Amino acid sequence: CAYWEDFGREKVVYPKTTQAANFAYIKDAMFIEDTCFMLISKDARFIQQILSSKLYEVAFKHFYTTVTLGKTGYQYNKIALVELPIVKEYDRDRIYDDAAVYALYGLTKEEVEYIERV
Repeated sequence: CAYWEDFGREKVVYPKTTQAANFAYIKDAMFIEDTCFMLISKDARFIQQILSSKLYEVAFKHFYTTVTLGKTGYQYNKIALVELPIVKEYDRDRIYDDAAVYALYGLTKEEVEYIERV
């Protein structure tokens, strides 16, 4: 397996199909099955927080997903995930909830209200 060592690295794990932004940060070694995927990054904890935000859930569902499943389901697609814009400058010690993500991206009050509505 060409990526055998990646299972021992920090990672973000996510399901192939979902109804919500279900991303988990895994610090220790962990093997996953074929219905899950992993993203390896030195910024895995931050990426998990960003991808789990309402902003990214809405962006992915409305602009980046290629497969919808029924009325609420969709499929995470690696090709689409890597296209999502992620800021380069952030505070590594901060916990990013939705409000912090909105501030990080400089969203206006109207933009936040729209995201919270959809």
